[in-house]
Amino acid sequence: MVAAEVNREFAELCQGHGITLEQYNVLRILRGAKDAGLPRCEVAGRMITRAPDVTRMMDRLVKQGLVVRTWGTENRRHSIAKVTPEGLAVLAALDPHVAELNAKVASQVGAEELPLLRQRENDLVAAIAETGDGAGTSEGAVSARREELRQELAAHLETTRQRQAQISDALELA
Repeated sequence: MVAAEVNREFAELCQGHGITLEQYNVLRILRGAKDAGLPRCEVAGRMITRAPDVTRMMDRLVKQGLVVRTWGTENRRHSIAKVTPEGLAVLAALDPHVAELNAKVASQVGAEELPLLRQRENDLVAAIAETGDGAGTSEGAVSARREELRQELAAHLETTRQRQAQISDALELA
């Protein structure tokens, strides 16, 4: 299962719950922030895929009752977005599907390759964590590193998929 297939399948699942894949990403980020919530710029910085207009996306989520906005206590110019119980219910309904898709992808990776994938994931998390609020690292550099790690991971998964197909073909011939 390649990334495009996973995205397509999951996008269809999200649509069934009245949200887009990008909106799911926002809800997931806000769930991780717990009761503290996050300002829009922080949500935008944490998104897996950059959305062109996070403000409008947040507006739609607010209209759907999945997100609420409050004003920041330290900076009244910042609105803080928080996921609502309804938003958490949508995420809870999608969680088993996420686990199922993850299992499908993981089943295509050999046991000997899992440590490498875990290391790549840790590298990605570390690259994101190093930037924190972006201090000391340009957003462009972080985005470039994320993309580099994504490409490495995608190439590794594709190689694994091809190897599994070769092994499957060889077993059928035997």
